[in-house]
Amino acid sequence: LLDIDQTLAGGIITAHLKSYNRKLHLEMSQKQIAEAETKYKKTFDVPQIIKYRRQSPEAETMFQEARNQIRTSNQVHMDFSPWPNAVNGLNLFLCHDFKFGGYYSVRPAEVYSATKQWLKQHNFPSPEKLTICQDPQDKLKQILKDWRLFTGQIFLIDDGSEELFELIKTIPKFNQLKNKLTLINFGVNQSDKLLSLPYWELESVMNLLNHQNNADDR
Repeated sequence: LLDIDQTLAGGIITAHLKSYNRKLHLEMSQKQIAEAETKYKKTFDVPQIIKYRRQSPEAETMFQEARNQIRTSNQVHMDFSPWPNAVNGLNLFLCHDFKFGGYYSVRPAEVYSATKQWLKQHNFPSPEKLTICQDPQDKLKQILKDWRLFTGQIFLIDDGSEELFELIKTIPKFNQLKNKLTLINFGVNQSDKLLSLPYWELESVMNLLNHQNNADDR
């Protein structure tokens, strides 16, 4: 199973800032927007956004209106860029006896069709296997519902795996996932609690596959 945003799809801050820049007249240069992608994890952390929101209550209202438009914009979501080697990395997993279960993404329902189109456009397998979730807890709820009768091991690659791990650990209704769902934290070099996949390059994917094969042998 796969998350999408910041796992398969990158360039999210860039796409969001381009739209905020136009809607809110932030006067950010292309260079500033490009640099923000590498400096900040969230659009909310960008100094120009912070400064705009602090101007006045009216500015905050304008920001929230723009945010709602961006969150549900098909074009903004189509402007995201796939992580380098994501398609090849995913196909490598599928060549090693993994069966693909689908995409579970926290996104507004309004961009469901655009998300499938984006997956197809960038050659990701089975774009029709898409589940839109309201939040991380709903993601676990959907996985539990869809795979309740599955007797094998489920692997989920997600940049938000640590939050999902805590939800599974603390919410009783997710007890069934404790031994069934293996979380793989994407974008993290090393994790004390979880398996990690720092990036989609061949070496990283093979390291994870070898780790799992060794675990299976034990």
